[in-house]
Amino acid sequence: MYIFLPFIFLFRKRHSLRRWFALYVIALAIGLIQPLVSVRLSLFRFGPCFLAGVLAWVLQKRVDARWPSAFFPSFIGLTVVIAVWFNFYHKYQQWPLCLTVGLCIPLTRELPPWKLPHLVARYSYGIYLVHVPALYVCFRYLHASGWLQWAVYIVLGVAGPVILYHGIEYPLITWGGDLARKCA
Repeated sequence: MYIFLPFIFLFRKRHSLRRWFALYVIALAIGLIQPLVSVRLSLFRFGPCFLAGVLAWVLQKRVDARWPSAFFPSFIGLTVVIAVWFNFYHKYQQWPLCLTVGLCIPLTRELPPWKLPHLVARYSYGIYLVHVPALYVCFRYLHASGWLQWAVYIVLGVAGPVILYHGIEYPLITWGGDLARKCA
């Protein structure tokens, strides 16, 4: 999905909100059709979730944040409770939740400066990529005591995203920004 970011950056500068929502509807259609085409194209089922975050980014430049910052953590907590309570583990059920969160982000004022959310945001994609393989390695393959499994999981869960960010993600973000500026 991240390979599309430079093109999305260029698309953002030239198109209205109506076209952004049309792009979201197209992503929904592709996500619904994907299982009928091939299971190997399963990456496309995450398109609506990915574009919900992109919509939040686009809307931040176009709407005024009116809701107090305390609203957002409460809203996220409520969203998690709803997702768990109603067993929202299927992609079709996650899409509206992601869109709702994505639409609420630009409407909420910034939280006061606090270092932890900024660190989590910086390394979030690495956390996303590393946590499942780390869980699998630590709790399926590492036959050791529970405390050692957890210790290794925490080390992998912290070091892995940092290494991925500084070794791959940040250089590619920089390259993508340079490429987008050259094309603009």
